[in-house]
Order: sequence, then structure tokens, then C-alpha cells
Amino acid sequence: MMELLIQDVNDGKVFDITDLATELKWETTIDFQPSKFEFTMVLDEQVKCNYGDIIRFKVDDKGIFYGKLFKKKRSSKKQWKITAYDQMRYLKNSDTIVFEASKSNEIFAQICEINHLEYKVVDEGNWTCPEKIEDKKTYFAMIQNALDLTLIHGGMWYIIRDNFGTLEHISLNSLVTDLVIGDDSVATDYDFEGSIDDSYNYVKLTKDNKKTKKREVYVVQDSKNVGLWGKLQFHEKVDEKMNESQIQQKAEMLLKAKNFPKKTFKVPCLGHIGISAGNSVQLDFKDLESEGIEKNSLAIVKKCTHKWGKVHTMELELRTVNS
Repeated sequence: MMELLIQDVNDGKVFDITDLATELKWETTIDFQPSKFEFTMVLDEQVKCNYGDIIRFKVDDKGIFYGKLFKKKRSSKKQWKITAYDQMRYLKNSDTIVFEASKSNEIFAQICEINHLEYKVVDEGNWTCPEKIEDKKTYFAMIQNALDLTLIHGGMWYIIRDNFGTLEHISLNSLVTDLVIGDDSVATDYDFEGSIDDSYNYVKLTKDNKKTKKREVYVVQDSKNVGLWGKLQFHEKVDEKMNESQIQQKAEMLLKAKNFPKKTFKVPCLGHIGISAGNSVQLDFKDLESEGIEKNSLAIVKKCTHKWGKVHTMELELRTVNS
């Protein structure tokens, strides 16, 4: 049972437009973009479709999308084509903020409070980011920087998402599901790609030592993969305040994060309520076991597009976990 409501931003009146709407589509991604909800609606004299109107969508009484109307198109067919975004849309705004040494969840919370956005810290960050001045950056970029640093130094992957009107700072470990995507479960087809174009097996970090006036070099490599793939080098100059142990740890974490082929899927599936970008699912594609994708391998949902028509379907863009 679906329920689609629109609330007039001017007078607060709520209209049930479930029977007026078709071609419902909800798109989420972990790539620092707001989720997008689109639908086509037959024109109705009572429903004005104002910019900023609140859009609420539920299925079987479960909240799916809560956001505001940002785009509308009208045609001679007497229909509106509506596009709404969730609260994440406001993180595209830019600002200048001075952050003290803080965990990623503290930076996230500070930004939400500045913008009066509903939020919840589901999981706290496990690494403290150094103090920093973020000058003329989007809020997305500020949070992304903190999450990237936490992944590199703390080894934990966190994302932010909108959960039916509440922004969340959450670990991917908290979003693992028991849904199996494979030959005999949910999937109707797949498109697989493996690549080492964005991989590296040789990490070189350098630091300028002002006292000795020399450049210190730190190298971590996987000799076996260098022999197999050739030398794929990542180089970065690190902060002079970092000590040898910290630099070595960063180099090892960078190598760990990228020293494997990137394996991605596009999988059209039957729709499954509760799956969105950030969730992890289990894979079961028998003819891909030769690619190292064993039964019950975990994959992260990078992008998820749900469609509600005669049948509820979804298309998933998946990335395997450390394989």
C-alpha cells in the first residue's frame, strides 16, 4: 500500500495525491548528493505544486522519502513532472567555518545545527580530524573531507544519509543486510566490470623536514602486485607535523584501501523496501566465482534507484568489499 502526500508550503494543507501520481522513482547515492524523488502527476485545481512544498512517500506504512519540491515541469498533457530532494540538498550550500580538532560526527553535527537540520549521530567517528579552516567550501565538501580522513586514518567508512527527514551519520557496518542478490534471488540480470585503472600498489609519502632541510620519503608497496600489474604509484606530500609512525600508518591504510581491482555491478532487481545507498547485500552469482566473487561476498550499494509502476523494481550499482 503506497501513500504519497503533498503539503502546501503556504497554508499547511495536506493533499493525498497517491491516485494522481505515476512513474514514481526514488534515487539514492553515497557520492555526497541528496536523494531525489520524481513522479508525474495529473493536474488538479486544489494542488498548486509550490516550490518548497513538502513531499512525503510511504510504502506499507514505512517512511521512504521526506523532502521538498524543487523542480516542476508542465506539458500540454495536463501533467506535472515533479522533482523533490531531501534535507541533504541544503548541504550543497557553501560557507566558511573554522573547525577545532573534531571527530567527523562532531563536524557533521555542527553543520546540521548551523543549518537547523534534523539530525542523528547513529555511529560516532573513530578518529579525530585536525583543526582546519574550510574556506568557501560546500558543507558536503567539509563533511566529505572529515569522512575521508577518518577512512584513511581510522580505517572505518562512514556516510551521511537522510532517513525520512532526519540526517544520519552512520557506519557502513551498521547498514549490512541479509538480502541476497544473485542468480536465484531478486536479480533479473547483471552487468559486471573489473578494473585496476583506479588501483595502486605502491604508496609514496614525502615530508619536508625544516630542521634537516631534507625531504623524507616513506614507501609501502605490494611487491607481488607490482610484479603482476606493473607499478601503480600514489604520491602525496604529508603535513610536517606528522611523525614517522603516523606517516607509516597512513601509507599502509592507503595501500590497503586501493591495492585490489575495483569490481562493480549494475543489477536490475525486484524491488525490496529498506534497501538504499549505503546498505550492503550478499552476492550469489555462480559464473562470477572465477572473478574471486565467492558466494555470500558482501557488496556495498553505491547507488539505488527504486521505481514503482505495475511492479516495484530497483536498479543497484554495487561495489564489492575489499576484493
